[in-house]
Amino acid sequence: MKLEVLNLDHCRGLKKLPDSLGNLILLAELNLSGTGITKLPDTIENFKKLARLNLSWTGITELPQTIGQLLKLKVLKLYECKELKELPDLLGNLTSLVELNLWMTGIIELPDTIGNLKKLVWLKIQQSGITELPQIIGRLVKLEVLNLYGCIKLKKLPESLGKLRSLVELDLTYSGIIELPDSIGNLKKLARLKIYYTGITELPQGIGGLVKLEVLNLGRCIGLKKLPDSMGNLRSLAELNLSGIGIIELPNIIGNLEKLRLINMTGLEIKELPSSIGMLKRLEVLNAWECKSLAEIPSTIEGLTCLRVLNLEDTSVRGLPPKLPTSLTELRVSSTSLQGVLKVSELQNLVELYLSDMGDCSNKSGETPHSQLRGIGKQSRLADLPRLSMEDDTVGNLGIAELKSLISISFCYCKLRNLDGSRLAKSLCQLVIKSCSFLNTVSGLLHLQKLKKLVVSGATELVEIRELGELESLESLYISDCDHLKRLENLSKLKRH
Repeated sequence: MKLEVLNLDHCRGLKKLPDSLGNLILLAELNLSGTGITKLPDTIENFKKLARLNLSWTGITELPQTIGQLLKLKVLKLYECKELKELPDLLGNLTSLVELNLWMTGIIELPDTIGNLKKLVWLKIQQSGITELPQIIGRLVKLEVLNLYGCIKLKKLPESLGKLRSLVELDLTYSGIIELPDSIGNLKKLARLKIYYTGITELPQGIGGLVKLEVLNLGRCIGLKKLPDSMGNLRSLAELNLSGIGIIELPNIIGNLEKLRLINMTGLEIKELPSSIGMLKRLEVLNAWECKSLAEIPSTIEGLTCLRVLNLEDTSVRGLPPKLPTSLTELRVSSTSLQGVLKVSELQNLVELYLSDMGDCSNKSGETPHSQLRGIGKQSRLADLPRLSMEDDTVGNLGIAELKSLISISFCYCKLRNLDGSRLAKSLCQLVIKSCSFLNTVSGLLHLQKLKKLVVSGATELVEIRELGELESLESLYISDCDHLKRLENLSKLKRH
């Protein structure tokens, strides 16, 4: 037969392959994934032209030694072969192999012969029982991707890791790794290093040698208390995730990361941002959400001329600099310690503004709380603001009705007792009210003739929603957990879609 492709994918009733299968000497691709196969026939050695073999989701317990005869094999997939505990030594004969997928197998070790796979580009061992990598792995000179995600029994990496000069991505997320070899700095082509949620307590100084590194994910490494100075040498770094790690200060060397576009500092115990942060001329996203001790924002932040998103939710920020980057499109501020005047009138590119728990916010003139935000609708440069989120009760003072392009507004955990739609922008298409437990009435909806979506949830004291039946453009209405709402108006005018 001239059969080149045989796909038996998810033929679960297929328990055994006939020996005659070996007669298909022209076979280039064999897919047995999801079948009931538990064993391959020895005649598999006849597949001299086989390039792809997929045994994923099978109950296979071992690979025959004859698999070493498949000299043209480029792809071997064993994904979720949980009964497969070891690989044969003759696997090292597969010198054409480019991809080896051992994801979620029962494999606990790799044979030393794996070092013979000189053409291997992808080695995926995620969530396997692997306990160590052999030193000989350093011979995989063409390896570009090494994925060890979820290998919880793997505690350390061999020094020979530094010999993987072609490596582009190393994923150690959720693994048992507690230290990195200093030789990691020799991986001059490494672009993505993910160490998320590991037991790492320090980074080697050698990490500064990763001159091509673009993504570094250290999130949730709670034992990591300090960042090495050599990190300042990561001049290609574009994304840095420090969320939930154990550091209490951000080092000044952060300013050396001249190509950094995103920094995630969620949940850090830092008290201030270093002034050098203003040197990050390409930074687009600065996320300091839940940095509860963060009190100071340096004036140098004005120098972040590419900054689009600034998230200061759930912080202790006492004040913002007189000038913020005019490039901002999204500003999120939530701090009970905030004082002084929050100036947003110069942020001509702002399209999303989120304000919550704004503290006293009174100035030296003794103005009332939130007076610094009064009349934002009168600022011509904010007239095009399309989305606004509030956790406040100053709707009447904000001039929201004058935000002519506002299409979506959210009120969450507000102390509002009455929400008057006539004080909102006529352009609104979406109105969301969540967990406003003091809210008694919603009125003035007749003013919102473009409203398409209305969400009211968790308004436990809400008694009535007036003029609801007049919203002829309404397409979606969601009301839940409003314990005291006893009736709805006639909804017959609402459009049918």
